[in-house]
Parts: sequence; C-alpha cells; structure tokens
Amino acid sequence: MKVFTAKQVIDHVSFILKDPENVRWLRPIVLDYVNEAQLAVVRMLPSANRVRTTIKLQEGTLQELPDDALSLISVVKNVCEGVPGRAVRLATRSVFDAMFPDWHDAWPEDVVQNYIYDDREDTQFEVFPPNDGTGEVEVVYSAIPKRVEEEDTLSIGAEYSTIITNYVLYKCALLDSDFNGTQGLAQYYYQLFLTELKGQDESAAKQGPSPSHASAPIGANGGTE
Repeated sequence: MKVFTAKQVIDHVSFILKDPENVRWLRPIVLDYVNEAQLAVVRMLPSANRVRTTIKLQEGTLQELPDDALSLISVVKNVCEGVPGRAVRLATRSVFDAMFPDWHDAWPEDVVQNYIYDDREDTQFEVFPPNDGTGEVEVVYSAIPKRVEEEDTLSIGAEYSTIITNYVLYKCALLDSDFNGTQGLAQYYYQLFLTELKGQDESAAKQGPSPSHASAPIGANGGTE
C-alpha cells in the first residue's frame, strides 16, 4: 500500500510555489494547511476516513457516536459478546412517527431492529426498539482525521494527496492575495480541489446513510425526516 507523508505534500507545494527554502510560506503554516485540508476532504467526502467499530448502546432510543466521529455512515448489525447478530435496517422517521407515534416509549430490548438518522444531527442517531442499555451494535462512521506532523503518513490515505496539495495551494495563494493579488489563483486551486474531490468517488460523496438501505424513502435533506 502506497503511503504519503505530510512532508511530501509540503515539499511538493514548496516546489510549485518556487519557495524551496520556505521563506515566504513557512513550513509550520503549510503543515497547518495540510491538516486543515484533511478535515475539509472528510467533511465533503465522509467515506475518506471511515471507522468500523462496535459501540455500547445507552438506555432509550437516542444514541451517540464516539468522540472522534463527524457523521454516521451506517449501523450494520447487532453484536453480542463479539458474535455478529441480527442486521439493522435504516428506517424513516416520518414513517415511524406516523405508524408508531409512541415508539420512543416501547418496551426496551437488547437487540436493535431499526435505526433512524438525520444528517443534521451529525453524531447522534436513534434505535428501535429502545435499548435496555445492554445492547451493542457495529457502526461505520466518518471520523475526524488525526493531526499529522511532517514525518507522519497522511491520515486519509495517499489517494487524496493531490486533492490535499491543491487545497494547500489554495490556502497559500489566499494568504498572499492581499499583497500580490492572487485571488484568482486561489480560486483556481480551490476549483481544482473541488473537481478532483468529486472525481475521486462521486458515489461516496453522499452525507450519511445511503437511501438504498432504507426501508422507506429518505427526506430531501439526505436524512430520515
């Protein structure tokens, strides 16, 4: 597997900017832009930094993702003492509210049948039936990229190195725009960033769970309203 370090991105950016000694654009500043770029990529393409793990459920319907989560991608299945259990299906809130208006007060169980997710709530989702606090489910979520130093491998993979480079070039041009009138160049690099990000994987650029997994249509906002 190919790896790409933050140093390689900084060296490449410095070469393009004709600033190999980092006189104009200091390396610590460019490194901050590299980390900012990683987060920008993941916010726009959640699948760029996926985490699959098992979480313990709280009592009731409302559940929380781990602290490093940005958004939910899917709830996969129940897990009991490490053993895979029943699959969990994405449901639509409007259908549940209409057909089972008291579903939040249903009898608690340890096994989840459905989950509801609204992408406006980011790190929270709901389960049905309400959990008794002993259940566990396997989830896939988009995680905040870990901050990298120069010698560290990029948190989100080498396949995003060009996209990150263009974002860093955009920030460098933006920094210089007050003195050298590089607003147009900044816009150029930002458009490159957006275009290459879209081309990386258009199907993965959807926020939150895929509508194809839902038991009823998902709202226009991409959630389950």
